[in-house]
Amino acid sequence: MKASDKKKIDHMNPSLFVHNLFSAQARRTPHAIAVVDQNTEVTYLALEQQSNAVSHALGVRGIQAGDPVGLCLDRSCQLVAGLLGILKCGAAYVPLDPALPSERLASMLESAHPKLVLTERHMISLLPARAERWCLDDDQQTLALQPKQSAPAIDWPNDPLCYVIFTSGSTGKPKGVQVRHASVSNLLDSMQSLLQLSPEDRWLALATVSFDISVLELLLPLCCGARTVIATRMQAMDPYALAQL
Repeated sequence: MKASDKKKIDHMNPSLFVHNLFSAQARRTPHAIAVVDQNTEVTYLALEQQSNAVSHALGVRGIQAGDPVGLCLDRSCQLVAGLLGILKCGAAYVPLDPALPSERLASMLESAHPKLVLTERHMISLLPARAERWCLDDDQQTLALQPKQSAPAIDWPNDPLCYVIFTSGSTGKPKGVQVRHASVSNLLDSMQSLLQLSPEDRWLALATVSFDISVLELLLPLCCGARTVIATRMQAMDPYALAQL
């Protein structure tokens, strides 16, 4: 096939942003299981409603389109709801792996300057005291009061950010890399063309959220009606537990 004959897709179209692709899939298969962790499984409809509530609650806290928001949560269904919620309010997520040393987390926060860090109560000690935090597990009442049927209407800027991820720092101080929605849409579209995931498929998510292969592992299945299965950190490190999973 000639390059000129290939299907052209406008990856700058917000309907092709990953959170909107997920929402479209949730409308098609609301009762299918979307994400599974060690203790919980959530349907597409439940995940859609949870992430919508997070997006509205972030707006109440002053988060606007283009703002960076830290994401420091356990490997769970709630991690995916938080990530989608950040994107749905137009913000860009900054993945913060709670297994990293607190000094590394502090350096990342100082560099990225997120307006807020989405986290859990037991992780507060990992974050600098000056970091503005919102503990999802402490504020279920606020979430319960938020609209759940749809995300906020966003006036998207041109070529918006999806996330800011940090390099390993092997050649010096880690640097934050800005990744835009168009790039993520292009990646997911390309991988789906190769893999042809279907609702019968399961994808095991192993990578830390601070490694950008996690974007593929966590989110590609959710754009295709498949199921994301999140391995715990211990399962990912134990070959016997991993084989069993």
